[in-house]
Amino acid sequence: ENWLRIKEADVEASVIKVSTFESYRLKTRKILRFIGRRRLSQIHPHHLEDAYRELMIDGLGKTYVNAIHRAVGTCLRDAFRKGLATRDIATMIRSPSPKKSYPIILSIKEWNSVIEASKLEIDGLLVELILHAGLRVDVEALSLTWPQIDFEKGTVTVGPSKTEAGQGRIISLDADLLSRLHGRRSQHSETRTKSAGLWNPHEYVFCNRAGKRHSVGNLRRRMFMRVKDAAGVPYRLTFRDLRHNYGSYLISKGVSIPTVSKRLGHANAAITMSVYAHELPDDDEKVRQAMSEIKV
Repeated sequence: ENWLRIKEADVEASVIKVSTFESYRLKTRKILRFIGRRRLSQIHPHHLEDAYRELMIDGLGKTYVNAIHRAVGTCLRDAFRKGLATRDIATMIRSPSPKKSYPIILSIKEWNSVIEASKLEIDGLLVELILHAGLRVDVEALSLTWPQIDFEKGTVTVGPSKTEAGQGRIISLDADLLSRLHGRRSQHSETRTKSAGLWNPHEYVFCNRAGKRHSVGNLRRRMFMRVKDAAGVPYRLTFRDLRHNYGSYLISKGVSIPTVSKRLGHANAAITMSVYAHELPDDDEKVRQAMSEIKV
């Protein structure tokens, strides 16, 4: 609990995000009934391993328990670095291996169904933007402002991003998406005029009815759930999957890895390769032909 208070202060100092703090808070409190009353010097690896086993018996999945371990490990590692503990217990523990999850790749029919379903939602344009531009939902798409969109050139310039490579990248938009964005801007301009310019002062492209930045959690639980239901796509489809579909589609059309890497805002092409290697077609025949042409 003392560690959480320190992390809360880090939020106020903009050292970590609010969402990161909330994740720490929720996950570490799952473990309090097992080790909360123990002194740091009294916590041993088997205490945490037993706790993880009990949590899984209670119904938590391996992936979530692994996430709890990572949060608790961050806490205990901080204690070790500050000299409050004599050893880094987190590195001595066998935690449950998370279940490897794979992104949901939409078929062309499903892709179009998602687009059509998103058009029925006031904020459904967010879904189309991620599918057609590959923006990260929270740090990029929901931070997007109208000055970042050049309607004459048909491009969007990404502002703050998760990576240095992602910030400032310019992405071309298709005509239909650009037209819908133009219509949304007109609606925003009308609302701002009626409110004497007090509504949406930051000029967010995606804002709530009060003109404030949208919450990704609210959009995920409400708008996006309705879109998935109407489109008939898997329930576990995420905003991140939409971004992955953008990259996968480009690769399927033969766009080079370096170009896809730049579009996605990856730090380097190696990251893109590690994420999308399974999307690349096997060129066994090309390899065979190349080797047959080698002459001594």
